[in-house]
Amino acid sequence: MPKFDISVYPNLMKAVEILDTSNFTRGQHRTYTNHLFTVADINYSRMESYDKGFDEGIDKGLQLSIAIYKDIQKGDLTHEAIALKYGISVEEVEKLAAAFK
Repeated sequence: MPKFDISVYPNLMKAVEILDTSNFTRGQHRTYTNHLFTVADINYSRMESYDKGFDEGIDKGLQLSIAIYKDIQKGDLTHEAIALKYGISVEEVEKLAAAFK
């Protein structure tokens, strides 16, 4: 039989996993199950953290854009001064100014 990548066949991967775990003792099975729960918890935490960080980033980005827009509209500051005030590049200020026209 030619060699092939078993990971390409998810059902075959599942069958191999079941066969491997069918020979476990009770203690090994319990440990394996606990490991799977731990991995699932870690993955869930990562997804939650990512979603929270993404939402916070969007909120902060919108607030910053609105503040910059207000300064652009006032016309009291140059694009360089606005960039320095908010810690962003002049190019970003110019992009926002162009987008708001």
